Amino acid sequence: MTYYPAGGTTSSLADNPKYAEYRFYEKGGYDEELQVWSWTDSYATQYRDVTNSGTAPVHQAWSFGGNYTPIASLPTTNAYVTYNGSWTGTAQTTGWIDTIDPNQTVSYNNNWQVSGTSALRVNFGLPTNNFNGTLTPTQWIGVNKNNQLQAVIPGDGTVNSLVPFITTPGTTTAPNIVLAGTLATSTKAGTPSNQITGSAVMDPATGWISTSTSNPLLAGVFGANATEVAGVFALSSANPNPYGGKTSINNDTRGFITMSGMFHGQ
Repeated sequence: MTYYPAGGTTSSLADNPKYAEYRFYEKGGYDEELQVWSWTDSYATQYRDVTNSGTAPVHQAWSFGGNYTPIASLPTTNAYVTYNGSWTGTAQTTGWIDTIDPNQTVSYNNNWQVSGTSALRVNFGLPTNNFNGTLTPTQWIGVNKNNQLQAVIPGDGTVNSLVPFITTPGTTTAPNIVLAGTLATSTKAGTPSNQITGSAVMDPATGWISTSTSNPLLAGVFGANATEVAGVFALSSANPNPYGGKTSINNDTRGFITMSGMFHGQ
């Protein structure tokens, strides 16, 4: 693969990481892509093989890495350290019922590019040694009726922003991705390691149902003084309708979403 200059060297993500894009393309449809976001001590990548597949990849993989924080340099206090940054991912939605409003230009059932802000917390003290975070979408980009990419901003007041997975019904807030994990215990007594495992789900407080065992989260703590957190996630969730109320439920429908991506905080 070779560097693709049109990809640029800066990112539109909130913490503006350095960015590089690589492509390998041959006439006939063979097309591979590699995106690389890099910060001071960590990086994340997305690899896609879209050979003869349009927008759905034949193969897709997310990865992360960098300068892991030495075990001896990790904080040991039983208190949260906070990190703020950005995230991005790809999503596919199925099973949603579109409105009949002619102003709805983006179908609910779509392939999406998603990005937003991250708020992460790590407790380095044992026995707590846990991790949690919130990924807030600030933009969804899907294909509209004219087969063009169109950005949808949560809560901007348009018909498109009323899609249930873009804006929580009755609010102007975007349903978030909720992260939860644990720092593995290191071989050094009394300290956690710099590696995080856990799960990612669409926020259950807004009606989402997820099977957390199938929604993996992997992350790490980076930098000489634990100044960065970077990781990747995948999730599959459903939003049932109707739900709640005191009467019996009938005429059930379900909207589905699958998503994978990377996140970073510093």
